[in-house]
Amino acid sequence: MNANQMINMVIRMVMRRFLSRGMNAGMDAMGKRMGKGRRGAKDPQRKG
Repeated sequence: MNANQMINMVIRMVMRRFLSRGMNAGMDAMGKRMGKGRRGAKDPQRKG
């Protein structure tokens, strides 16, 4: 393996970790926002 292949492999590994962490954080934040809005919308509908 030459140096270029090694560098590319390491960069891919690091980028995958950053992207997965970013996606997880974004999905969690979106879920919290959606959850707050849905709770408020569901409560008036529940009459029974």
